[in-house]
Amino acid sequence: PDTRVAVADAQSANDYLASIIAQHPTRFAGLAAVALQDPDAAAKELARAVSELGLSGALVNDHTLGHYLDEPQFAPFWDELQRLDVPLYIHPGAIPADDWNVLKGHPELVGPTWSWGATTPGHAMRLIYGGVLDLYTDTRIILGHMGEFLTYQIARLDHWHH
Repeated sequence: PDTRVAVADAQSANDYLASIIAQHPTRFAGLAAVALQDPDAAAKELARAVSELGLSGALVNDHTLGHYLDEPQFAPFWDELQRLDVPLYIHPGAIPADDWNVLKGHPELVGPTWSWGATTPGHAMRLIYGGVLDLYTDTRIILGHMGEFLTYQIARLDHWHH
């Protein structure tokens, strides 16, 4: 949660990752860590990681302290992501930001068993319905695990979106 620490940790992680890739350039590629607690710093670190370190895009773990990427403060990050023409991988990992009652009393539902597969595509749907992908039309988003639950919801989403 400490922005200064998050920014420093992202830089350190990216430097380390780039050093490993440099040792095995035909074997590895990597996605940058960014500290979205400070969207301007995240945009700057993304530019450094891609332009100077040779990383291939960015990876974030769902929400950042309860904030989602469709919120206006993230515009500098989206601007830089599109300018660099690199993808963003939204990965599960953070516990749900809100008090999701369906999880109460059932810790076995938190994480890979259930909540990750629901919260990460929920974040992706916020990007769609929030107009982010309309503003940043060339941006590429990666969702792992075969799109989380979205692949199973395509017919429903198609039907109810109209």
